[in-house]
Amino acid sequence: MTAHAEPDGVAVDGLRASTWRRAALLGGAALVPLIIAALPHDDAAVARDPDLVRLLHGMALIKGMTAVAALGAVLWRFGRPVSTAVTAAYGMSVWALWSAACLVGSLSHLAAAALLFHSSLLALLLVAWRDPCRARNVRH
Repeated sequence: MTAHAEPDGVAVDGLRASTWRRAALLGGAALVPLIIAALPHDDAAVARDPDLVRLLHGMALIKGMTAVAALGAVLWRFGRPVSTAVTAAYGMSVWALWSAACLVGSLSHLAAAALLFHSSLLALLLVAWRDPCRARNVRH
């Protein structure tokens, strides 16, 4: 057993390692909207076109559902042993995906949100593809 791949039953301060991973993932996801709300954005530029605002809110809803689905899949994955590096890669990818959805929802930094959403979705897929658990054909 290595320090990087804790079995599910290993306790860290009285809690299982998977519980810590899940708490960190959910805690980071909960902080993202608060951080996005603090960013400066130009409401006047987008508010001139109400149809554009409705379209962007619809896109934010779709991107948010994608981020919630990814969050659920990663939370499920954290139920099994996973290395620290893979945990960090999954966490950062999901947080970036959620951040992009929140940026679109706040109608700010739309170009950065689009780049962030698609690059984080690609990163999440690459992490899942290269996950050592998947490479060993371990059944979940």
